[in-house]
Amino acid sequence: MPKLFLKYSVFILIVSLMTVSPVLAANVSFSGTTNVYITDLALTLTIVGTTNSIEVDSSTVTLTMCADCEVIITSADKKIMNTDKANTSTICNLSNSTVQIYSTVAETVVVTPTSEVCTYSSGGSSSTDTTSSGGGGGGTTVVKPSNTSVKINDDADKTSSLDVTLTLAATNATLFMVSNNADFTDVSVWENYTTSRNWTLSGTSGSKTVYAKFRSSSGGESSVVSDSIIYEPGSEDTSPDSETAAEDPLEGKLVKGTTNSVYVVDDGLLRPITSAKIFEANGYNWSDITVADLSGYSEGDAITYPEDFNFTDGMTVKGTDAKVYAISEGKIRWLTTEDVFLGLNYKWSNIYNISDARLATYTAGEDVTTSDSHPDGVLVKYADSSKVYLIEGAKKRWIVSEQAFNDAGYQWTDILEISAQTYEDGDNIGSQVLGVAYEEKFVSFLSLGSTGDEVRLLQQKLKDLGYLAADVNITGYFGNQTKDAVMKLQQANGINPVGYVGPTTRQLLNSL
Repeated sequence: MPKLFLKYSVFILIVSLMTVSPVLAANVSFSGTTNVYITDLALTLTIVGTTNSIEVDSSTVTLTMCADCEVIITSADKKIMNTDKANTSTICNLSNSTVQIYSTVAETVVVTPTSEVCTYSSGGSSSTDTTSSGGGGGGTTVVKPSNTSVKINDDADKTSSLDVTLTLAATNATLFMVSNNADFTDVSVWENYTTSRNWTLSGTSGSKTVYAKFRSSSGGESSVVSDSIIYEPGSEDTSPDSETAAEDPLEGKLVKGTTNSVYVVDDGLLRPITSAKIFEANGYNWSDITVADLSGYSEGDAITYPEDFNFTDGMTVKGTDAKVYAISEGKIRWLTTEDVFLGLNYKWSNIYNISDARLATYTAGEDVTTSDSHPDGVLVKYADSSKVYLIEGAKKRWIVSEQAFNDAGYQWTDILEISAQTYEDGDNIGSQVLGVAYEEKFVSFLSLGSTGDEVRLLQQKLKDLGYLAADVNITGYFGNQTKDAVMKLQQANGINPVGYVGPTTRQLLNSL
């Protein structure tokens, strides 16, 4: 029976960890319930949600979070649990304590349970900022958030759209809840505190009110605050500050802060670019990234593939379910098992995650049930050769030059390195001169930050010579990995290892 395709499957994972040494859960996406045991505290925690992996040792839980994933950790013993994620803390409930973690980007979050027991507070309309619980010997102070407010579209008077931006403010808040109803009957989940939140107003034209309340790490709950705006379709949005607001010099630019995450500044929000594929599909240039102080910005929705992006034959795609498809002759063909996927040398990192609506525009082709041969449209190369082929009609067609490769619109990152499959030769793709294939030559000075086809050729040459690791993608960007590989080439051939391609190194490359 074929092995289940688990890499992207959704399943329930139950783990009982009773040893002191760290134990790593399966390194696959999952959704369900996981019980883990913290030996230092003799404490059992229940984890519910979706994440890539869980690692547990004697005192901590490390979550490898996927983008747009949420996890809730519950302690039936009401222990306080600290995390290294900003604006995330323990919520003390009547019968347990919880930590709610939501990640908009892939990241690692460490949760450290403590021996301290939290104290539940029911909140209420009390006007005091703190309350004390416990007996005469003293208790835990419950702090309520203060200085709370919510503003719609920077306190604008009216809006022409139901889609608005909320600006939130509170002191000592770790969670918040917003609603279009004063009794909050349309929401039930507290969110991690943030200063900005996209929101959709309800109803038809007229005055609209949004309500907000806040909660502290000790369980104290603020009174409800609100703001109103007039929804008038077709009107011009007005704001008291609209005429005097200073233009943001980073608006529309690619930026990064102290981490490796890259964003686009869009309407004052940081919109993350979650993969190199999405970056390149939108036509961005790596050299255009500006390093800046991003501490004053809030995060917006992630950048996605443009609507007109062409997913071509040979690519692998998936929607929100577990199935992964190969695009072949304009159709999607389901790769039915993990063995088939890996046997055909596809890479998990090369899967394009697309919307279900986009996936539904394709006609379903025949399922791929074996790894004997690749679907039409796949680009392949053998480990002992730099030649790239297109698989078509169970034959391999040599793409004789980089120019022919680029003219056909192929992507270097979609090339599969194979060894098990053998194919008959088909007709070559691209022109030949006097019966000899066009041979690429190095003609430019290449260094850290260089981009383009000649960098791709350099990366392929370095891989063929064994100086660049086989699993490194050919991106056309001269980064640190390419620099290190050039230095290895130079050292091995008696050239000063400067890490860039000058005349001497260029002559060497053209002779190899």
